[in-house]
Amino acid sequence: MTETFDIAIVGAGITGCAIARQLVRFDLSICVVEASNDIALGASKANGGLVHAGYDPAPGTVKAQVNTRGCELYGTWAQELGFLFCRTGSMVLGFNDEDRTHLEQLRRNGHVNGVPELSIVGPDRIHELEPRASADATCALWCPSTGFVDPFEVAIAAMENAVANGVTFMRSAPVEAIKVAGEASDGAARFTLATPTGDVSCRYLINAAGNGAADISHMAGAEEFQMVWRQGNIVVLDKEPRALMPLYPVPTPISKGVIVTGTVHGNTVITATAAVREPGDTQTYASDVNALLTGARKLVPDLDTRRVVRAFAGGRPVIQGTNDFFIGQSAVVPGLFQVAGIQSPGVASAPAIAERM
Repeated sequence: MTETFDIAIVGAGITGCAIARQLVRFDLSICVVEASNDIALGASKANGGLVHAGYDPAPGTVKAQVNTRGCELYGTWAQELGFLFCRTGSMVLGFNDEDRTHLEQLRRNGHVNGVPELSIVGPDRIHELEPRASADATCALWCPSTGFVDPFEVAIAAMENAVANGVTFMRSAPVEAIKVAGEASDGAARFTLATPTGDVSCRYLINAAGNGAADISHMAGAEEFQMVWRQGNIVVLDKEPRALMPLYPVPTPISKGVIVTGTVHGNTVITATAAVREPGDTQTYASDVNALLTGARKLVPDLDTRRVVRAFAGGRPVIQGTNDFFIGQSAVVPGLFQVAGIQSPGVASAPAIAERM
């Protein structure tokens, strides 16, 4: 049996759930098709929950645009959907003159990207803002708009809201094939998705399949691209009396580096490594965990890294050859909308990506 909808969204990660929540505001029939048996079990589950402010992406990129706007929207989304969101602010710590030069560049990036109230602060202000930050830090980029959420909670809240307003959610339904009609008349379905749970037909198709986005694009005869599995190990520490403000090192060209942050549940998270590994590798590696603990102690010397309660890993959906997001209607297959390569800062960007649809 084939069900027909106006829109089918492939992927129920935080991005797909946010898109469903946004589009349900319109008079449209919508189906979300998810390969796993629940939401947010791909890239969305393997991150530290940081809502990055938007000073890191290169100005002019799609990533920069949706990151800054998404961070701005989180306060409203939290109120409307009832999930926990702590806008604590953050600091990128610098330890020498070279670091300070990099912080100035981040501040300029942030200004161009529209990030509010960025400033470079010295040691006294650093320890006023976060007393546990390293006493060796000589300067920091202070960003009041950074915060953190529980990514599962955000995805669940968005999908619950969408389903309560009429969205159909299909779980355990990996897309095995996509048939695209050559020409469809107005109002007729153009795409038919074959899944083990049943076929889905739709007029418009949104590819939000995370690490599977290249496969969906290929099946639809759209853009050909390759995904890189940029694997990240993450460590969770036991709860602290007071949640730490997110503290970052000076970033590298491919990563924001080892970050120490509190969570909405009171734990401390150390996130994340960035190693290119075989697709699907979710193993934790001793060398990666040691790198996280060493990096964390540089930022917070008194952090008791013996209090590890969990270590886990996941893969960011990076498109080979670009460090940007791929968002927009396919130039090859009309009616197909690509939402691919949503790596970090995907959690922060989700509300803004949904707004673009």
